[in-house]
Amino acid sequence: MTEYASGKTSLLRTISQGISNPVALVFGSDGYLFVANDANSTVTEYAPGKNVVVRTISQGVNAPFDLAFGP
Repeated sequence: MTEYASGKTSLLRTISQGISNPVALVFGSDGYLFVANDANSTVTEYAPGKNVVVRTISQGVNAPFDLAFGP
């Protein structure tokens, strides 16, 4: 998965670790990236601008297909 700067063509980062059939992604207001992985029923979290896994959420996750944050 690749991320580009908003409105630009410059590559910010490429992520491969922790990605397993991604079906959704969302950026938190703090810049953290969350990716829902269908193949292994997890949500993977990445720090802003980093391509290493901060944490993997698996408890209570079963075939995720969407992500959202509340207030």
